[in-house]
Amino acid sequence: MNKSKECDFCMKTLDVKKNKREDKRFCDPVCKNKYHSYKRSYAGILIDTGQLDFQTVKKLIEKNY
Repeated sequence: MNKSKECDFCMKTLDVKKNKREDKRFCDPVCKNKYHSYKRSYAGILIDTGQLDFQTVKKLIEKNY
């Protein structure tokens, strides 16, 4: 039995097979790569406009990874 969910990037419906990972988020690798690229770009915009402090981001990333 397949479950359906939407791709986190393009919102296209994708099937998640029962015996596969339930947390599949993207319909294909292109959408996955674009999602992460947009995410990095958005963080860069927030840092460049002063809405986000890079040192704070760096500390949080180092703390969590």
